[in-house]
Amino acid sequence: MTVPTLDTFPVHRLNVRVADLSDFQHRYEQAVPLLPATEVDAMVERGASWTEMLGYIDSVAANGFLIYWRSDIHRMMRLAGDKARCFAYLMGNHTIAERMFRHDPRVMLYAPLRTAIWEHTDGTAWFSIDQPSCHFSSLGIPEITQVGSNWTESSRHCWRSSMSKCPQACADQPPLSPTSRPSQPAPQMAGWGISSSSSVSAEARLSNAGDKLPIA
Repeated sequence: MTVPTLDTFPVHRLNVRVADLSDFQHRYEQAVPLLPATEVDAMVERGASWTEMLGYIDSVAANGFLIYWRSDIHRMMRLAGDKARCFAYLMGNHTIAERMFRHDPRVMLYAPLRTAIWEHTDGTAWFSIDQPSCHFSSLGIPEITQVGSNWTESSRHCWRSSMSKCPQACADQPPLSPTSRPSQPAPQMAGWGISSSSSVSAEARLSNAGDKLPIA
């Protein structure tokens, strides 16, 4: 009998406070369009070349990412009496994921990336995403780590571009954490381009225990 192995690694979660949930969602979905699944499936069925796939995805993913799945999950949760809105997404790019997949298929545990646009119980609106490089670097393969770092930068560009045309109130929000703790910008999050004045909070989550710890 094979003995299972357990990998433990920290994950940094980025929480960005946004001024208006609906406005940010609209801009996010403009920056990250839906995967053209019919066209991609047709290419797979006819055995298109990978070069053709690369060219096609590059033409439709203006910011490098596509939405593979979206759920207006709050509609279901309202049946239980919950009031907060939440839109959950899988955001990724399979042509970039392939650069990691060739080295270790386990990368598909983390690609596409999970993102959420959601409301706190106090009515504030947030965008949340785990830092991609944390997940991919955990596999210990330099080629995967490099792509994961690139995805961290690309995802930062996506949420910043989604906020760039938001009302000025976006930039004026106080840096409060959705867990009601003061935000704690950290050197480990430097890949996000976060400064101490950003309306952003950072958390570290232990992947094997689910415990949340503030980053010092």
